[in-house]
Amino acid sequence: MHTAKGNLWLIPNLLGPRGAGLHPKEAALVAHLRHWIVETPGACLPIAAQLSGERFPDHWVLEHGRLDPYFQQQILETWKQGLDIGLITDAGLPAVADPGSRIVAMAHQASVSVKPLTGPSSLMLALMASGLNGQRFKFLGYLEKNPEERKKQLQKMGPYIESSGETQLFIETPYRAAAVLNDVLRCISPNLMLCLAVDLHTETQSILTRSIENWKKYPPDFKKQEVVFLLGRF
Repeated sequence: MHTAKGNLWLIPNLLGPRGAGLHPKEAALVAHLRHWIVETPGACLPIAAQLSGERFPDHWVLEHGRLDPYFQQQILETWKQGLDIGLITDAGLPAVADPGSRIVAMAHQASVSVKPLTGPSSLMLALMASGLNGQRFKFLGYLEKNPEERKKQLQKMGPYIESSGETQLFIETPYRAAAVLNDVLRCISPNLMLCLAVDLHTETQSILTRSIENWKKYPPDFKKQEVVFLLGRF
């Protein structure tokens, strides 16, 4: 049974400057927070400060999704005192295609209640806007970094999509997105569909679903942008 311990609040961050923040009712739920776990302070602390009313909230910083063991002990002690902690990462939902899952696991291991709030997810926004199968889909994270391994991965993916109809979602770093797109266009059957969801919730947002054949004729020119790739069939 949950004892008188603090809670871990999972707080979504904006995807871009035109993105929506928390609903006022949800923002009110976390206005009491004075302790935060953040990914990049520059991206997270302004939101934490706005929500908590603190100019510079107390915080611990995630390093590659991890916390220093000393910080972990401090967090456990904070929960034991009955104090709540907010987890916020650079963009979108904490722990979904984003760091933070180890913190959530730590909370469960300590019998601390985890309280997720609703907010933007680039994966779900891209899926709902793609026109591809939203009943059956799989998120693959990042594809293989090695170009040859990535091509093998894509060559297996195409026939699987054709037979199952399952939508495949993956993301890529802005500096490698163009190379990944080139591999997709070379390795995937021309009759399958590719949705490119670019810079969601920004002024340069673009969401287009076309056949691989069509993309080959009119390829986009990525300029180090955030891209969600979705492969599927109509």
